[in-house]
Amino acid sequence: MNKIKLFIQYFIANLKKVDISAVGGQLAYFFFLSLFPMLLFLSALISYLHIDQDSVYKMLKEIVPHDMFALIQGLVDSLLNHQSASLLSIGILGTIWSASNGVNAIGKALDSVYSTAKRRNFFIQRVLSMFFMIFLFIMVGSVAIIGVFGRQIGLFITKLFNLDFNIFENYNIMRWSIVIFVIFTALVLLYRFLPNHKIKFKETIIGAAFTSIAWMIFSYLFSIFIDNFSNYSAIYGSIGAVIILMLWFYLSGIIVIIGGMINAAYATYIKTQLSKKSVLETPYK
Repeated sequence: MNKIKLFIQYFIANLKKVDISAVGGQLAYFFFLSLFPMLLFLSALISYLHIDQDSVYKMLKEIVPHDMFALIQGLVDSLLNHQSASLLSIGILGTIWSASNGVNAIGKALDSVYSTAKRRNFFIQRVLSMFFMIFLFIMVGSVAIIGVFGRQIGLFITKLFNLDFNIFENYNIMRWSIVIFVIFTALVLLYRFLPNHKIKFKETIIGAAFTSIAWMIFSYLFSIFIDNFSNYSAIYGSIGAVIILMLWFYLSGIIVIIGGMINAAYATYIKTQLSKKSVLETPYK
């Protein structure tokens, strides 16, 4: 019980180091700015890879609230009707630049959590943030392909290795397990490399696991709440969807920072326990 109490104390101490509400607002702003270029990229990808857009919409509909989904669907449909060869490159560059500002903000917040005295050089930090966004692009693309073509991929694998296709009967469970794993992997790398602080991989697992599960549960409950209990559309009209989207970005950003705080609290706790053990094992002279 004392161990849990000590861990909570470290976590509360980390909460005091960062204005989590301000960081959440910052992240919501930067991620909202990156939304349109990301949709440019998505619509171009759907077009050039001949992906069934209804399958993509079906997957999105399971995560986001109805009003938010309607906004995204409308934008993507509009972009698909006015596509050009340059959309893909513009979408990629725009998203990487805009969203890397958000990643950079996460890095600053995590540096504060770890009480990092010196931040990385601006150029190095910016390049790191952009590389991380490219990596996220690849992972998001992989998740989209698995979400749309997962059953066909499963059928191909079973034929290739002469397996029983019944393995893939619970397709939805398998698909969402992969989505959670991809999110978890991305978060482990984010928590490991983004702060300018020496962090072990094992010190990122607890926070990444918390953030992955908490974000999925939050998105699901948020979707139910907005669809069934909220009255944003009636009060604010068409701008209600934008407000919902910003709120979702804001709370998602806070969850990511809390995950980093959990990692920092865990790392402090482990170091404290090792120091105590070292003192106890040191022979008295």
